[in-house]
Amino acid sequence: MLKARKEGLPESKVEAYLVKEVKKLGGVAEKFTSPARRSVPDRVITLPNLPVFFIECKATGGKPTDAQLRDHNKRPRTNSSCCGLIYECR
Repeated sequence: MLKARKEGLPESKVEAYLVKEVKKLGGVAEKFTSPARRSVPDRVITLPNLPVFFIECKATGGKPTDAQLRDHNKRPRTNSSCCGLIYECR
């Protein structure tokens, strides 16, 4: 389990945790960048026998931008899923 500091966890630590956990499941969590577009999700997740997932990681209290939300809403039309991963510190 990921232990958070009181003030929250930076996005880089959230991503590192995601990569580690996906690997445990036999999958791959690749960094996703697009030279032609901004606001694409942070990671592309592929797991055995499942659809492709696009994941946006955010630090505690972080929120996706309007451009990120527009991109996320387009993903279901491509037979893939997009969701946000926010590690909440309580």
